Amino acid sequence: EADTEIEAHHDPRRPLVAVTAGGGDGAVDLIVGATLDMLDEHAADLPFDTVILPGPLAPTAVMDDLKQRANGPHVTFHEFVPSTSPFMRAADLVVCTGGYNTTVQLLRNGRRALMIPRVMHRSEQLLRATRLDDLGLVEILLPDAVTPERLWSCLTTQLARLEEPLTAARAEERFSFEGAQNLADFCAEIIAARHHSREATS
Repeated sequence: EADTEIEAHHDPRRPLVAVTAGGGDGAVDLIVGATLDMLDEHAADLPFDTVILPGPLAPTAVMDDLKQRANGPHVTFHEFVPSTSPFMRAADLVVCTGGYNTTVQLLRNGRRALMIPRVMHRSEQLLRATRLDDLGLVEILLPDAVTPERLWSCLTTQLARLEEPLTAARAEERFSFEGAQNLADFCAEIIAARHHSREATS
């Protein structure tokens, strides 16, 4: 269904930028708002299509405002999608926050990325995004540096590059997605060890 939506609203001859604020419960007005300002300023010479995924937890008033502003010919706005993964997979560039779930989906599906970590209450997203930037896997832009002009510069520069760092990293098996299985194996080992210990002492 998501793939059909993408095909219906996106010209495959144009690059696609996917913008997601994760769950949407923080920084959505900053990231999506600045993106929409950027698209409005460059509407006459926009070289890419944009899909906006604000997140289901975005405040209603914010969601309504952003939806009204997302009315350009090269922008698609989805209030809710079951998963952002198909959009990340289809995108030439992903603009996102640095939450855990969003980051895992990005690493699994993305090609190029600009991460704008939330830094309002804790440093978790900043640490994650900074480390990925240090590894050359993503580009980071701090929230207080987000402006329509800076976004335009970052996006057009990224799209002009031939490299796809996340695609290359997956091909080189630089990270693993076996965490759930590893945890299950670890728990099974603990249970087995306790069982053997009880048998030995009975």
